[in-house]
Amino acid sequence: MKKRIFCFVLCLITVCSLLCIAVSATIPGEPAESLKDGANLLSDSEKAKLSSKLKDYTEMHDVQIAIVTIDGLDGEDAKDVADALYDKYSFGVGEERNGVMLLISVDEELGEDGRDYAVRIYGDTALDAIGDSEYESIMDEVLPSLRSDNFYTAFVAFADECEYYINGEINGFPFDYGKKLIISLIIGLVVALIATSVMKGKLKSVRFQSAASNYVKDGSMNVTVSRDFFLYRNITRTAKPKDNSSSSGRSSGGGRTYSGKF
Repeated sequence: MKKRIFCFVLCLITVCSLLCIAVSATIPGEPAESLKDGANLLSDSEKAKLSSKLKDYTEMHDVQIAIVTIDGLDGEDAKDVADALYDKYSFGVGEERNGVMLLISVDEELGEDGRDYAVRIYGDTALDAIGDSEYESIMDEVLPSLRSDNFYTAFVAFADECEYYINGEINGFPFDYGKKLIISLIIGLVVALIATSVMKGKLKSVRFQSAASNYVKDGSMNVTVSRDFFLYRNITRTAKPKDNSSSSGRSSGGGRTYSGKF
């Protein structure tokens, strides 16, 4: 009898353990740390502040914004390295692993040729939020700081710009902003019309005149000859600045990856 009870209890414990393992496997865990500064481009205080910002944005929208720095690509393509690191660090939130990752590679031995970047976008929400035009707008804010080695400023700009577009995709922020702007313009126009109407009503002594004869003394002006002379012209030409950076993108494995040099 005791053996039967013991075997029953043992089986019950085994079944409960298996169920716990199965449940824990189906519940997504916490996303990986969003900042991996392998190239040591940031100070300790900058790392702390940036990590906090990235964590807040990730928790706010369930789309991870991650930044990784390395000290060289070892001859590999930046896009391939970005794809591999996104998987290696298990970036992304939820089953779709929604996330955006910026990879910065600085190889001092190669000089200017060793300064590469890549952006990996993964998951439906992230892909819908950041398309080609949004990516270009983001990098327009990031690249100037990267080129001047202001890495912390560049990383903050990347995080803020990504959050802006992700927030807009999830909450419709750009559209709400447009509605508020239109309403504000209409209100301002109505107020301006009322104010100008009041001021116009006070100008009772002013009447429309089709000519300026009332303001000219008789005989004081006698124009006998009238001609138009073309004196000179001034043309200014400004050369269009050239963008020395290169950027390319591709879609692979349920995501999209861009890369370039800075």
